[in-house]
Formats: sequence, structure tokens, C-alpha cells
Amino acid sequence: MTKILMQYNRWGKVVTGGHVYEDNLFRWLKEDGVAIDRRSADAGMSRMLKLFYPLVHLRLLRHMRDYDLIVFNSVCAPYFLPLLWALRLTTRKKTVAIHHHFMNNEFKGLKHYFYRFWEHTFLKSAHVILTPSPYILSLCQQHFPRKKAICLPIPFTTDEILNARPQEGALVYVGTVEPRKGLVYLIEALTELKKRGHYYTLTIIGKTIDAGYKTTLDRMITDADIKVRFTGFIDMDEKKKILSAADVFVFPSMLEGYGMVLCEAMACGLPVVCFNNSAMPFTVHTGDNGILVPNKDSMQFADAVERIVENRALRDTLSKGARSYAATLLTPEKFRLKAKDLFLTLANCDD
Repeated sequence: MTKILMQYNRWGKVVTGGHVYEDNLFRWLKEDGVAIDRRSADAGMSRMLKLFYPLVHLRLLRHMRDYDLIVFNSVCAPYFLPLLWALRLTTRKKTVAIHHHFMNNEFKGLKHYFYRFWEHTFLKSAHVILTPSPYILSLCQQHFPRKKAICLPIPFTTDEILNARPQEGALVYVGTVEPRKGLVYLIEALTELKKRGHYYTLTIIGKTIDAGYKTTLDRMITDADIKVRFTGFIDMDEKKKILSAADVFVFPSMLEGYGMVLCEAMACGLPVVCFNNSAMPFTVHTGDNGILVPNKDSMQFADAVERIVENRALRDTLSKGARSYAATLLTPEKFRLKAKDLFLTLANCDD
């Protein structure tokens, strides 16, 4: 029987979309009869042992000899790379690197080059790169033209979408509170809209990662005297209620590997306003389901929001386009079939 091992690490307390993707992938493969196990590389390790992570990983080799396919996550590239090399040198095991985004793009200076070296070396060392993002797939094909790269999109369901009446001028953002998410530009846009006589409200859903950044936002909000509510982390049911009652989804992020929240918002019929960078233009199409805005331009961001809120016919058109786009996404049922076929094929292929 073909056996698969998912090797993972989960650092910190923030559960990302990547974690959810891999959790579902493992659970569904197991439910569908695939012989798959999951092992945490740091299970049972003391803090002292974690200082020698790469060397300690080598002890895992003996546990991997019973498996046909080993699956890694590229976010731990510096730590998994010695293990991946050892597998390639001492066994014929097939390896898959699940890659959600290029972390080096989040940093500047030496840290950027450090992550770039480890990520690129790690991805080139795996037999196959698997990504849930068409955008990341395009980057992998650009950086590693000889490497086999496959996209297995994030599954999405619209079965539980609520149909509340949108509150005119109610804006909503979903995501963590940290500099990469560009919330400063959103607050600037909301401040500009108030100067134009529009007293829109903003709900920010998501956990605060950077307390200093949150303090900066609070100061800007107080100085501008605008209506902004931070909910912190909330459950999916509560999030859907807020999304379904909102008017426009605003997403000023500076970098995304996929942007699953864009799809969640569209399934609720929300037009999207976001910056034109990274994965966003793969989902948001101006005039169809939202408006793309030049990067870091808070004035044009304000223009786009104003245009949608004040033109109800346009808002209705974009809302229909958003729902139509969400309906084209891969369902969990189709995802399960594709995932099972893909992983069994990879485990048994000769190249």
C-alpha cells in the first residue's frame, strides 16, 4: 500500500490560511482512504534541542523509510533543508514542497537575501512544488522553469452564504493587523472620504500581530475622528454575518500569496477594492467584481470606494460579478478528488 507522510511545524499561535489548507488536505486524504500520517518535527523537543534544529531533524530519517512520499512545507526551509538533502542522497523517496508564498518578499536587506537563498534552494531540492495559488505557480515557473510545479487551488464553498441587506457605506476588512497589510493607507482613505462629506464606517476583523502598528492606527483614527471598529479574532459564523451586511470589502494588503478573504467576501456579494499587487489581480478584475488601485495610493483608494458606494447601480453590477466569480471556485468535493489522485500519482511515479 502506498504510504504518505506530511512533515510539518507550526510556530506561534496565529493560524493562517496555509495552516487551514494543509489541515483540510490531510484530513480529507485520510477520510478518503489514503494511507497518510502527519508528524510534527518539533514534537517533544526542548527549547535547547530546537537550537540545533537542522541536526536534530536528521534523526527523523529512520521514520521516513516506510513512506513512499514525504510532504514538507517551505515555510520551514532553513530547518527542513538538511533533512531533504539527506533523503535525496540516501533514499529514492519522492518529496513534495507545499509552497504558499515567497517569504523573502516580506523583508529587505540581508534578511531578504537570507530567506531567498533558503527558499530557492529548498524548492529546487524537492521533486515537486505544490501551491494553492495561481500567482505563486506563475512565480515558481518563472524562477524554476525545469522544476515540476502544480497548482491545487484552495477549495471554497458558497453553501452557507447569508443574504443580509447591505448597510450603505459599511466597509469591512478581514486579515491580521500588521504593516504588510497596508491598513495605514486604508485609514488615510477613510479620512479623505470624511473630508468629502462621506461618513462611512469600517470594521477591521482579525488578530493584532504588531501592537506598535495597532497603536499607530489608533492614533490616526482618533486624530481623524472616523468610525473604525476592531473586532479581533472572531469565529466564522460571526464573520459571515458582518460580511453579508457590509457594502464594500476593502483590502489594502501589500503582499499576498493568494488572498482567500477576497473569495470569502465575493461569495457574500461584496465588491472588492484592493491594491494592484501580488496575487490580487488573479482574483479581482476591475469593472467585473471590484476595482484595483495603484499601490500605496490612498487617494485613488478613496476614489474607488466612493465610486462604488455612491453609485448603487455599479455596486449591484460588481456584486453580481463577485458572486459569479465565487461560484467558479473549486468546491471541497472536487478538491478531494483532485488531491487524492494527485498524491497517489506523485507517490507512485518513477520520475
